[in-house]
Amino acid sequence: RPLDPAEVASAATSPEIASEMYLASVLVADETNFMERSYLDELARQLKLDAALKTRLEAEVKANTEAR
Repeated sequence: RPLDPAEVASAATSPEIASEMYLASVLVADETNFMERSYLDELARQLKLDAALKTRLEAEVKANTEAR
C-alpha cells in the first residue's frame, strides 16, 4: 500500500529528524512522477518544513545526483 505522509511524518521527533526524513524521501522519489511529487509536497507539509528548507534540501539532492 502507498505510504501515508501523515503517518510517516508522525515518526519525526525533532526538526532535524523531519529534515532527514524529507531528504531521504527526495533521494528515492521520482520528482517528475505526479504521484511521487504530490507525496513529497504532502510529506513536507505534514513535517511542517519551511518552504526555503524544502527547496534547499531538494536542490542539495539534485546537485549531488548531477555530480555523479
